[in-house]
Amino acid sequence: EAAFDLVVSDVVMPRAGGPMVYQAAQGLPDPPRFLFMSGYAAQDFRGSRSLPAGVPLLPKPWNATELLDAVRRMLDSP
Repeated sequence: EAAFDLVVSDVVMPRAGGPMVYQAAQGLPDPPRFLFMSGYAAQDFRGSRSLPAGVPLLPKPWNATELLDAVRRMLDSP
């Protein structure tokens, strides 16, 4: 079984959006951390698009440095 330290996922995707993937991962013995990204503003997520509490959101557009910084912060956080 493969283990992941971090999953970087778009919030809105066909079939299974990021929050659905997050919920499924919570059933793993050691669930990975998540970093969501989206072109929508965080306040736009209501109802079926609500984000899990505490999961960071990286707004689009981002550049490689911003993505790498966000990933590094996630991996370095306790």
